[in-house]
Amino acid sequence: MRTRWMLPALTLLAACGGGGGGAPGTPGGTSGGGTNGVSEYRASGGLAPIRAAEAYDLRTTGRAGGAGVRVGIVDDGVAPHPDLVVSESYHLGNDVEPPREPHGTHVAGIVGARRNGRGVQGVAYDADIVSIKALRDVEIFDDNTFVVRGADGDDLQGALLSAAGIDAVVDDTDFFRGDPSGATVQVRAEVDPDTGALVPVRVRTAPEAEVDIINMSLGGDDPRVVLDVDGREVGGFPIFDGMVRAAGAGKIMVAALGNDALVGASGAPAEYVDDPRMKGLALAVGALNTKGDYDADFSNVCGGLEHCLFAPGENIVSTVPGGGYAAFSGTSMATPFVSGALAVLMAAFPNEPPRRLVQRVLDTADDLGDSERFGAGRLDLAAAISPVGAVSLPTGATVDGASVPLARTRLAVPAHLSARGLRRALGDVLVLDAQDFAFRADLGRGLRHAGAQAGALDGFVAPPAEGFAGTRLGGVGTLRLREAALDEAAFGADGAPATSFAATHRPDEPLAVALDLGAATRLDLVRGLDAGTLGGGTAAALIGRSVLDLAALGPAPVHGQGFRVAHDLAPGQTVEAALARGDDDGYDDDATDLALGGLHGFGPLRLGWGVGVRRETGAASGLAGSGAFGGDADATTPYARLLAALDATDRLSLFGGYGVGRTGGGGGGGYLADVDAVTADSFLLGLRLDDLAGDDGLSLTAALPLAARNAGATLRVPVAENRDGTVRYEERRVRLDPDAREVAFQLAYERALPRRRLGVAAGAFARLNPDNDGEAAPDLGVGVRLTKGF
Repeated sequence: MRTRWMLPALTLLAACGGGGGGAPGTPGGTSGGGTNGVSEYRASGGLAPIRAAEAYDLRTTGRAGGAGVRVGIVDDGVAPHPDLVVSESYHLGNDVEPPREPHGTHVAGIVGARRNGRGVQGVAYDADIVSIKALRDVEIFDDNTFVVRGADGDDLQGALLSAAGIDAVVDDTDFFRGDPSGATVQVRAEVDPDTGALVPVRVRTAPEAEVDIINMSLGGDDPRVVLDVDGREVGGFPIFDGMVRAAGAGKIMVAALGNDALVGASGAPAEYVDDPRMKGLALAVGALNTKGDYDADFSNVCGGLEHCLFAPGENIVSTVPGGGYAAFSGTSMATPFVSGALAVLMAAFPNEPPRRLVQRVLDTADDLGDSERFGAGRLDLAAAISPVGAVSLPTGATVDGASVPLARTRLAVPAHLSARGLRRALGDVLVLDAQDFAFRADLGRGLRHAGAQAGALDGFVAPPAEGFAGTRLGGVGTLRLREAALDEAAFGADGAPATSFAATHRPDEPLAVALDLGAATRLDLVRGLDAGTLGGGTAAALIGRSVLDLAALGPAPVHGQGFRVAHDLAPGQTVEAALARGDDDGYDDDATDLALGGLHGFGPLRLGWGVGVRRETGAASGLAGSGAFGGDADATTPYARLLAALDATDRLSLFGGYGVGRTGGGGGGGYLADVDAVTADSFLLGLRLDDLAGDDGLSLTAALPLAARNAGATLRVPVAENRDGTVRYEERRVRLDPDAREVAFQLAYERALPRRRLGVAAGAFARLNPDNDGEAAPDLGVGVRLTKGF
């Protein structure tokens, strides 16, 4: 039986075909943060094309910069360097010498050179670099006694098994000092550095060298073929076998495609990446040119390989022995960019299976147009670490369970509650992309709290029309129509609030129908009803000449429809009843208000009163939401208000009012797990002087707008993904009562000029702690209105 030994020629895939190495040196400049535009970041020439800076700015549930991920550099060793922190170093057999060549050191710098303000920065600048020296500097003999430098298949298999954490022995005990006429037995031997004698190659793996990602910037032939007497090939493929076992251990393997300008891989290990036994954990990498838009002229192309993509690989600057830097070209340089990117992803998404990370790199690669040439395309780290598709909020027990789209999630915070605690509590929440990758999001940044006094001058500059001339309906009464435009800027084309997390808007009444049923009874039908006017329609006349409405004496408003009936019992004696029902567009809440009120005159004193009850479904005290904040919340709020006006003299009137309501506590909706009972009140005091200069009036009002007291809520929000894919929720207690009380002042002057059919009004207001926010600057405003009759 004849035996033939084919020694695999594994070579370093660098500094050939597309540019050579540069003289060692030190890139200039310093880096304060390792981002785009800083010399440390730009020095290598490869980070910008893969959009690394954009990736570093994104928030995931893991750690940044590849922290905690072990990347094995299976190469010719990694030399000490001030820009490198090598966690551990391993060697095979008796080869304990420091590396003579710069290849492995250069590759290591591309993966993980530290972001330290000098030199170059690696892709995964916080990853743990593990050197596994598989390319020997000691003498290895082949069957013709030719001395070669390099590794054979068993060496690389030993390196793979070590990187995979597998304890094994790769052992060939026979050796023979043959001659060029040929050998008849298998020959593998090395020189003992102490004795100079030939010793069998016996590779014991180092399972403590276990890593997460294996970078192999090398390639060559794999087969170890034995021919039997009939000429049939038998034997094994040590590199392939090692890769299969590493895949079985869940390790990611990244291999250089080759520098021979061929279609497909030049050899092992890249030629095996598509084999099903690799379980989708292996990638082959080609090299892009310096522009990053086409393959370098020396690089192989992917051909039919599906697990293949490209990365920068021409004139890449990185670390070399001696503390310097040099520019090399090759698929060896492109490969560590992908390994580093995978380390960044693994740290960012610590609970994702390695196979999903490999597939995400392929799915998010920048399509360069020719899959036969570029495979998946150009590595795009920013796209890989960014949310893919629509973002959602988990509501179920697992990340692949129930969720709701973020775009459909809204939270409305009424003016009498504080949004500050909610902003803090929603500042770090788990969200998911379309592939169920977990990210951290600050939902609180998008939460706007719109105060009740927003646009306080709107009604002054363009007040709702009143006293329209009516059309007499025979036998029924007088029909009067009133219409006002909605604030289109506050709503999108679909009619929903324009902001995903928007506070409650208070649009003007778009339509009101008033029907006079005889001389003493009136019926108002309204769409776009503000519930704050319920039970106060007639009583509001007590302060109706106060130009600016700064006093919200009722509960939170609702946008809907309703009716009010008012009946004059006698001169100065009126009672009324009102019913309204509505919801806020875009929210899952519905509210019904029933109110009674009246106005009674006692000489110079007039009293107005109102009592009512609000029933909310899908909201509590006006705190309403949809999507992740929607649910079966409900609450009941009884409320009351009292208004009074006193004509102190013929020219001086004093007026005031107080309103209070209490919302019962209970369950919220979605993430809003529970809402406390809320008590809110408001207060107003003012005076009016008439006929200062004839047919004019001056009013001064001070108000404490509606604000809650001792209000709180409990949120239950997703904060992390557990290793088993379940979602970890956290209860967060928040305060909803404001930290300060708004004090509002207004001054208004009105003058009528009947002869010229003119009306002039001027107003000013000042709000301290506007919207009950103690950190807000004072809100000041002035307005002038001129009306002309025809």
